[in-house]
Amino acid sequence: MLVAIHQPNYLPWCGYFAKIAAADRFIVLDDVPMPRGRSYLSRAQILGPDGPQWLSMPVLRGGQPLIKDARLVLDNWPARHLRTLRARYGPLSQGPSVLARLATHLACPCERLADFNIALLRELLSLLDIRTPLVCASELSVSGQGSRHLLDLVRAVGGTAYVSGPSGRQYLDEQLFTQFGIPIQYGFYEPRAYPQRGRRFVPALSIVDALCHLGPDQARALLDYQRTP
Repeated sequence: MLVAIHQPNYLPWCGYFAKIAAADRFIVLDDVPMPRGRSYLSRAQILGPDGPQWLSMPVLRGGQPLIKDARLVLDNWPARHLRTLRARYGPLSQGPSVLARLATHLACPCERLADFNIALLRELLSLLDIRTPLVCASELSVSGQGSRHLLDLVRAVGGTAYVSGPSGRQYLDEQLFTQFGIPIQYGFYEPRAYPQRGRRFVPALSIVDALCHLGPDQARALLDYQRTP
């Protein structure tokens, strides 16, 4: 069973979903400390009038809580994000139906960042008809750090191989995984161009962009996660 692991990013890009689709089980890494500074946990890129545009969620600062415990500022930012998404994608043929699915979650934000992002993630996976089961790392009660923590998470769900992005070569202890009989399968996602309102293609945007331009079926067809030796 192939297992992939990643933090619960906000409205992630196509490569995030390609990795999930390539796995048999996806572990949401919510039991590690929040990164310091800006990260994709609290922001996403969409297509603005002049190029990429950021949507950023306000996170309560103070200390370095685990991702599962990080809290959002409860003001009117979800309504602002929804207005921006409707302004950018509402005129597209697929925009209204896609945004209607997301609006339910944006209208009732959770206090905790991870809960909010995971709810959106499940909705997007449903839209894309990606049926890879999700489990939160915090539910598995696995201790440790670094490669040992990732390895034990894979083992906790009965995984037989770990699917990693290309950056994993820089920090994973491959010998440790080999010692426990869990091979690492490296892969990568190469963005595939699609029509974006008749303009030059801008890659690496939130998957919301592909969904609103193409619809779920064609967006799903973009999600080809390529394996490397």
